[in-house]
Amino acid sequence: MRNLSEVHGVDLIRRVARVKIERPEVRSRVWSEEMHSWGFFADQPNEGDVFLIMGCAKPGDMLIPRKHAQYLFTVPGCTFLQGASENDPYVVLELKQFYIDGMSMYGLELLSSNPPMVCQILAQHKVLFKIAWESL
Repeated sequence: MRNLSEVHGVDLIRRVARVKIERPEVRSRVWSEEMHSWGFFADQPNEGDVFLIMGCAKPGDMLIPRKHAQYLFTVPGCTFLQGASENDPYVVLELKQFYIDGMSMYGLELLSSNPPMVCQILAQHKVLFKIAWESL
């Protein structure tokens, strides 16, 4: 019988992110109470911020990318929210796992209103799990 306390895949990322986000200094990097939105609110956003947003954002939540966010998502052949304003809000649709050129990726699907389209922010599977394991 499988141990129900075992956590795998995206569930591990979500569980670790939810624990980390409880610390106010961590939460303020990626969550704005004033805007009731996810975003990159620190002066120097990092991969840990991406981890927190991917692990904590739920369908229906808002995301405002802010400045510098495009430099966090370095996937060959992909551009972060190309042509979009850094202050335009997006609605979180869902987190998906898929492969690009053989690399396991997670994409947080977003609905944009300007221009109207579905887009994604991407993170490599190995980067997210590295951050999760370092946090344990």
